[in-house]
Amino acid sequence: MSETFTHPDWGMLSSQSVVHVSAGQVITHEAGPNDMMYGPNTDAGQLTTQPFSYTVGDADVWVSNVSPLGLGEVPDAESGGVAYVLHVDSASPIDVAVTITLEDQTVWAVD
Repeated sequence: MSETFTHPDWGMLSSQSVVHVSAGQVITHEAGPNDMMYGPNTDAGQLTTQPFSYTVGDADVWVSNVSPLGLGEVPDAESGGVAYVLHVDSASPIDVAVTITLEDQTVWAVD
């Protein structure tokens, strides 16, 4: 188990943001043409690769204690970030990937 801070360069991320964090075991491989996807800047047509595939292995992998952080709440960062605890229950080291999704709109009120 490890506490993780990440601070992607997302200027719109704040402590009020709605974020989803997931994690899973992965199998790495050489990136090929089928691994191309649009990255975080899709308006500019930025392509990136994902040289791994998610798999359901024997290890339990999960995330808890997800907390969006605003400007000034992340150590040594110039933008907001996300804090979370990554759990990996495995007898030996495995490859794991984490996906962080930021909702476009902040919920201001719930009726």
